[in-house]
Amino acid sequence: MMVHVLAGCRLMVFVVEGLAVAGSLSGWVIAAGVLPFIYVIVLSLVARHENKRSEPFPVPVIPRMIVGISLLDGLMMAFGANVWWLLEGVVGAVLTLGGQRYVCGGGLKALSN
Repeated sequence: MMVHVLAGCRLMVFVVEGLAVAGSLSGWVIAAGVLPFIYVIVLSLVARHENKRSEPFPVPVIPRMIVGISLLDGLMMAFGANVWWLLEGVVGAVLTLGGQRYVCGGGLKALSN
């Protein structure tokens, strides 16, 4: 159930922004909100599956999927607004990837070790 709440927050970012900027919701804003909604649900389900495995995935899937959020946002903004937003998405992805070297992503389990 919490998966839907987290994904709903990503959807509502686009809804609130669309209403604030245009005063109404266009089909583009709805589509741009649904894509991250689906992406976050898939990311969350993959993370749950990895936690149930006896061994983690051989490659760091979840950190790479988190990097993908910035790329997805940049792509959507590039198509919907201005192509320069793609650069912002790439910069966000690179910064996220670089930051993952310094920030522990294991949650409470990592803190207890």
